[in-house]
Amino acid sequence: MSESERFKGLVSRWHDRLRKMLKLVMGAFVFLSALAMVAVLALGLFKIFEALVGFFGSAPEPTGEAKRDVEKTALLISLVKGVELIFVAPLAFLVVVGIAKYSDGILSDAPAATAKHELQTVKSFIAALFVSVAAAHVVLESIAGDTGDPWAFAPPIALIIVLTVYIAVLERFSPVPSK
Repeated sequence: MSESERFKGLVSRWHDRLRKMLKLVMGAFVFLSALAMVAVLALGLFKIFEALVGFFGSAPEPTGEAKRDVEKTALLISLVKGVELIFVAPLAFLVVVGIAKYSDGILSDAPAATAKHELQTVKSFIAALFVSVAAAHVVLESIAGDTGDPWAFAPPIALIIVLTVYIAVLERFSPVPSK
């Protein structure tokens, strides 16, 4: 056995060990991010359920039209916050899974275009979730009515526009993996 063959064998063994260790670490991160996703999703569903019970529950009607409007606004705010949490819930999980798939694709014998395509697909989905969160935030701010300034909505709307263009560029120029 020549020196170069022994070196290749050593590199191959270390490559396999690194890949196994990476899979173990990423598996732990995927599990933890999945737990966080379930917790945030449960909180979002609880807020939505709480708002729906407030809307359709058998609570006695409050006295006065102004008080009724304030309570309905508070219930709408709770409903939109719940929807916002549902959009936020999968973000950490998607980031971890995207990194895990990309790392695995780079360390495997798969073509680099496949790993990049998977990563760009996850990035597009994450950006779409951010657009949804920003849109929910705009709705929340408009319901809450904390500000009378219409320019207060400019930053989240600009974020929506920028992220939408980013998604379009990602989808248009993402490498298609060869079969």
